[in-house]
Amino acid sequence: MSSPVTYGHLADLAVHTAARAAGRRAPRPVEADIAGLVALVRVAGRHARLLSQRFGTSHPAARLADLTEAALATLPPADPPPRGTQMASPWHTAADQLALAHDLLAQQIGPDGQDLGPDARHLADRNATTTATGRVATLTALAAGTAQELLTEQRTTAPPGSPERTPVVSSSQLPPATRTLWLISGLAVPAADLVDQCGGPDRPGPLDDLQPLFPSQDMPVLDRRLEQLRLAAFVLSQPDASPTHHALLALADFAAIVAGQTNLALRPYSNPGRRTASPYDQASQQAVTTAAAWEPIARVLTNTVSLGTEGHIAIRLANDTRHHLATTLAAGNPQGLTPFRRAALILPDLAVSGAVTVKRLLGSDLLTYRASKNTYTHLDHRRAARLGQAYTDALTASTTLVARLTELPGTQPRPHLATHLGAQAARPSSTGHIQRATDTRPPQPTISTEPRWAEIHDRDHGTLRCPTSDLTRALRHTTDDLRHILGTIAHRIDLTGQEPHLTLAALTALHLPNKITPAPRDVADLAIGTAPPPPPTAELDL
Repeated sequence: MSSPVTYGHLADLAVHTAARAAGRRAPRPVEADIAGLVALVRVAGRHARLLSQRFGTSHPAARLADLTEAALATLPPADPPPRGTQMASPWHTAADQLALAHDLLAQQIGPDGQDLGPDARHLADRNATTTATGRVATLTALAAGTAQELLTEQRTTAPPGSPERTPVVSSSQLPPATRTLWLISGLAVPAADLVDQCGGPDRPGPLDDLQPLFPSQDMPVLDRRLEQLRLAAFVLSQPDASPTHHALLALADFAAIVAGQTNLALRPYSNPGRRTASPYDQASQQAVTTAAAWEPIARVLTNTVSLGTEGHIAIRLANDTRHHLATTLAAGNPQGLTPFRRAALILPDLAVSGAVTVKRLLGSDLLTYRASKNTYTHLDHRRAARLGQAYTDALTASTTLVARLTELPGTQPRPHLATHLGAQAARPSSTGHIQRATDTRPPQPTISTEPRWAEIHDRDHGTLRCPTSDLTRALRHTTDDLRHILGTIAHRIDLTGQEPHLTLAALTALHLPNKITPAPRDVADLAIGTAPPPPPTAELDL
């Protein structure tokens, strides 16, 4: 059975293909190499823009996207390549491999930036996306380095007095092919700097283990069911879903049972009587703790009723997967701990999805509590808070269980994701996933000012530093005016449509200060000879 396709595998293939192409020049038309280099840089820019989509201009991927777009925007129109040479260059192969990796990630994000799958949260992780940017910058640097070599060859072999021999003052004086190489070669230094900034191309991250959104039938049965279950739990947490409480109860029971089965699978390796607990003993104890953390959720949900009707697929998948693991355990555990390590990886996702689902049900009064045999009432604040805290405890315990299992010898499924979750368990902020997932309020930007400069700190666009005078003029425009001005470069700055007025003003002042015109009130003031209002001070609450 073939190995599952992952983002890391495809991205590594692209890097290896490009590295071989850069290190070994085969006899082929130079036009094929030039076309392949352009194709790779174009895909790299598009992929970098996706990686920076949730961070704005402060992310290294945004810088890389800006660089590639600037180079591609000034490329001369390309003639159709000679017949038979379109795919003759390995640079085309590298571009195709990176494009497949891009499509695999793009499945997780909708056209309006909404999450379409449980792995979309990794695209909101700055460290994860920065790590992925290192590979894309490496591909760009390899393409730029090859462009420099081809440019040097052209200058060396060109006859005296030809444009290729003339020192370049303006790229417009060069022939189209030479100009293309000259523009791409200009990416070499900034791309290499970004590689260093992102930690290099070989730094692993949680995105490396990301697989297609919909599991393939070629996957092992357990892997396929776990991925289907994780996706089903995520779908129930979406705003347009109408989940039944029976599905939430089944998922909580499943998580508690999986933790208990993991404890049973660890028993042959552990010895609780030791004076010093071994890693197996610690993992076994954490499995017991994790099962206990999920049980309060099931106890509360047992006495609730929801008007929702969706979730039967999740119930069936939970039951089937639980029975599959039980059969594996009863058969003498021929695969060792691997199946239970794999199952434990989805428990944090079930905690996050369950917490979001419960909060939506409570917010819409769709979850009621059975006070007596025939009497139902709203879930009071005490029980609601206890249920929310139970999900938080379940997330912390489940993440810690993954960390303990990662420390054991043997095969670890999805090792990069497991390591990432283990690192989260070591930090006290592991509950931040639930807080971010359930908080629907748009974060407001903050501002710090100097006499001549202002810095706007926005979640989606990062730190925006612009002259205070330009920001003051931009703030006098309406929100609709600012959106209209920024519409001309919306493809470069990735507007979400939810930006507050202050962020829009800062983006306009930073990118299009020449488009800011005096507001009508300012025009009237100038007409009668009055002075415009003074610029805001640091104490002004913008």
